[in-house]
Amino acid sequence: MKRVYYHSILTVILALFFAVGQVHGQTKEGTWLAMATEKSDYVLGEIVSLKFTLGNGSDSTLTIEPPSVERGSLRLYISEDGEKYREYVGPDWGLSEGRSKSTLELKPGDQLETSGMMLFNYKVPTFHLTESYELEIRSERIDTDYALSRAGRYYLKAVFDSPHTKTRIESKPVELLVSEPMREDALAWQILRSNPASAFFLHAGELPVEEESAKQLRADLTDILERYPKCIYAERIKENLDMLSK
Repeated sequence: MKRVYYHSILTVILALFFAVGQVHGQTKEGTWLAMATEKSDYVLGEIVSLKFTLGNGSDSTLTIEPPSVERGSLRLYISEDGEKYREYVGPDWGLSEGRSKSTLELKPGDQLETSGMMLFNYKVPTFHLTESYELEIRSERIDTDYALSRAGRYYLKAVFDSPHTKTRIESKPVELLVSEPMREDALAWQILRSNPASAFFLHAGELPVEEESAKQLRADLTDILERYPKCIYAERIKENLDMLSK
């Protein structure tokens, strides 16, 4: 469960660690939503750490649903051209818990912060759908296991949506540049990309339920650690494997 922090806007430093790309959108009532990433440049297969900040810039107290990626009040959308956005759904994003029925008060000048990670994406199964419906789904949702599956420029924006408090706020886009890995990173990425289960493992630290798939993924991960121990993926792989062995 991601923690939500509540504090005054007078503590205006939003953690320099996440200062890259911090921009916000504002409603006519003065409520604003900002999103920031740890950095602006990534390599394919890297986890993107996200920080969301919801602030009250109005003169009156705002009653809202707590912002949460787990409960679905916070959503993330990705675009490759800055115009057409598709929704990203990661592990536990709006899936593990129902919508919160509680509310909280955000006083003038106050803000809330919460966080999330982006890497693995849940694809909507479309094999049983008609072609037209399949195309519609793919136009609305990211359709690859790795959310950022190709090198290039991406635009991310967050949406806070709380129907029962009638609050909807959209952040301004944050721009990311994603590059192809180089040298031993590229060789390790070839192994990861060839195994569909690798994205979920890197993100959530879990192996597939199916025994043969789990065995194959573990073999691939061990191969990476033995052949490319200094690659950018090695630390995350080792950390997740160590957690499985406890």
